[in-house]
Amino acid sequence: SNDKLPVILKFHYLRSSLVGKASALIRNIEFTEQNYKVALQVLIDKYENKRLIIQNLVANLFDLGTTCSCRKKEKTTAKGIESMFNKINQSLQSLDALKVDTKSWDPIILHLITANFDSLTLADWENTQSSKEVANKEEILEFLQKRLRVLESLERHQPLNAEKHNTVPFHEKRVFPQKRKPTNPILGFMQPNFKKNKI
Repeated sequence: SNDKLPVILKFHYLRSSLVGKASALIRNIEFTEQNYKVALQVLIDKYENKRLIIQNLVANLFDLGTTCSCRKKEKTTAKGIESMFNKINQSLQSLDALKVDTKSWDPIILHLITANFDSLTLADWENTQSSKEVANKEEILEFLQKRLRVLESLERHQPLNAEKHNTVPFHEKRVFPQKRKPTNPILGFMQPNFKKNKI
């Protein structure tokens, strides 16, 4: 979008910023000034499908369980909270950029998020609600950020505490080999136990 940049340099930046299928899509287009707009139009025709993009963003919101498996693990982790927050925040920002009105989505967003909370996180969230009014999405996103900071702090100290309480005496860790009967090094089988006959 910088008009001061030479077209050929724009084409270079375009090609270097693409990976995977998008990169392969314009790989065979000759690298010339005239072909910059051609390559750009090819990418727009392929990927600028507003309806499909909006559908995918909404699907991301309804598919939080694959990102944060908190309920399945019955324990919310910092990683799970962070991935949930990022997915929701990025999806909502992208929808706003596409001029989708999400102002009335608060009850839906709250349900989708709290449905993936474990019992302790859900209780903490309920304790923050002092009125009978429905919270907005900004409030629960702020709660997620605070929860993330708490869990990160706890998880940083967890290895030290686990090491103190899970110390096993050295003699209990030793593995003793099983005793074997002596073998004949030449014949390679178990020596028979001959008994002397009494006279």
